[in-house]
Amino acid sequence: MASGSSTMSRFSHTALSKPANSAQSDFENYLHALCFKAVQVIVEARLGERISTPSKPDVFGTDWVLSVWARGKLSQKVFKFNIALNKQEEVRKETKKALSGSLPSPGIPLCVEISLKTSDGDVMTLECWQLNVDEPSPSSSPVSPGKSSYLVYNRMSALLKTLISVTRTTPAYGVSRRQSRDAYVICYRVYLGQPTTDTLGKLF
Repeated sequence: MASGSSTMSRFSHTALSKPANSAQSDFENYLHALCFKAVQVIVEARLGERISTPSKPDVFGTDWVLSVWARGKLSQKVFKFNIALNKQEEVRKETKKALSGSLPSPGIPLCVEISLKTSDGDVMTLECWQLNVDEPSPSSSPVSPGKSSYLVYNRMSALLKTLISVTRTTPAYGVSRRQSRDAYVICYRVYLGQPTTDTLGKLF
C-alpha cells in the first residue's frame, strides 16, 4: 500500500518591543494552548465522522487569556477563538504526556502521527503533522507593546482555522471516513521531537 502525505505547520516568533522576559512568557502561554488545540483539531478530523465546528459568539468561562501591556501596566483580557471544539479528554492527556512540561522549539517540533491499523494487525503510517517553531527573523520589525499580544492571538487563531480546513482536504480524511472495525481503524501518536518519516515511503 502506498504511503500518504506529510504536512507541516509553522509558527514564527514575532518581534516584540516590550520587555524580553514578558514577551517570551506570553509566547509560551499562547504556544502551550495552541499545541493542545492543534492536536485536537488533527485527531478530530480523523475520527471518521462529519463534525461541525460552529463559531462561538457567546462564551462562558475563559477560552483564552492574554496578558496585555497597556500604558506601562500588565493586565489580563479574555479573548475567544470563536471555534467550537468538542473536548477530547484522551487527546488532551496524550498531548500533555507528549509535552511533559516542555514546548516545541526550533528543531524540536510537536508531531502528530496518523496511522492505519488493519483488522489483521498490520500498521501503515498515513501522515505526520508537525508544529514547528522558527527563530525570530533578524529583519523582523518591532511591534508596539499594545499590539503584540493581539498579533500573536490573531495569527494563532488563523492557523487553527486553516488547520480545520486543511485536515479535511488531504487523502487521509477520505480514508478515515471509510474506517470500520471489520476493515481498519485510524490511530494517532503524539510526540515531541523530530518526525519519523521513514515509514512514509521513499519520497519523504
